[in-house]
Amino acid sequence: MKFILFFITLLSFRDCFAALPDFGSVGPFSLIAMNGKSVTEKDLEGKLWVVDFIFTRCNGPCPLLSSQMAKIQEKLPQNSGLLSITVDPDYDTLEILSAYSERFGADPSRWLFVTGKREDVYRLIQNQLLNAVEKNPNAASVGEAFIHSQRFVLLDEKGHIRGFYDGEDASAPQTILRDLKFMNASRQIPRLNALLNITSAFFLLSGYGFIRRKRITAHRVSMGLAFLSSSVFLVSYVLYHLKMGSMPFVGEGWIRTLYFTILISHSILAVLIVPLVLVTLYRALKGNFKTHKSIARWTFPLWLYVSVTGVVVYWMLYQL
Repeated sequence: MKFILFFITLLSFRDCFAALPDFGSVGPFSLIAMNGKSVTEKDLEGKLWVVDFIFTRCNGPCPLLSSQMAKIQEKLPQNSGLLSITVDPDYDTLEILSAYSERFGADPSRWLFVTGKREDVYRLIQNQLLNAVEKNPNAASVGEAFIHSQRFVLLDEKGHIRGFYDGEDASAPQTILRDLKFMNASRQIPRLNALLNITSAFFLLSGYGFIRRKRITAHRVSMGLAFLSSSVFLVSYVLYHLKMGSMPFVGEGWIRTLYFTILISHSILAVLIVPLVLVTLYRALKGNFKTHKSIARWTFPLWLYVSVTGVVVYWMLYQL
């Protein structure tokens, strides 16, 4: 049941055809949180993060950015977090950041405020998070001492940048929450796809067994369910990859060769099987059982191969 709910969640996103880009990995860094503990890229792994840049003496956009983050915090999905990086680390001590965070109702378990050495902070923001920050040479007051990006940055659980959002846009919290929910739900989609392939293979085999025993009605039901599960898989697979892209295979040596051998054969036959299945079913529905039987002899083993290798590809890509 939970897989069906994840699938419904996937289809509910109006922008599911707008892919989340991958701007690359943030890479190593080391900062300090309000509790005095270090925060590195390793500490962020396994969760989704929304990052912004502020300084506590700011009389410009920073209070608005923090208010936007507070709105996100209210509906923050599980396995997600917020990270605010000060661009004024010389002034923003841990105590000052702690007081600032309380102004916006930050929950320390979900919303971190961090500082560090200026060169480390600026390198992270400029070179790794791909945003702007510098001292303001024309500042009229300490509240204008820094020029920095107002963009929010979305990081996936592997520390890759997956999106930039205008933090001053009133719709930013809603857009970010939508993408967070999608990315959380999408973690289950590969499992769903594997389950659909297993289901399809089961009904294909049962349908074959029924026709061998001349149980026509049971054969029709089984093949219809095989077609339904394969169709749902196709929709789920396409939407997932349009939004999330492809996951690279990290195995090396002979297992890599085996993986791509299976993947290539699976991919080619997955394209060919669609018209074959449609023609086979069409002939059955029209009562052209002689021609249906002749093409089904090809459709059945190829369809079964695609379903089974779909599970194998999932297992090698996500479980090895």
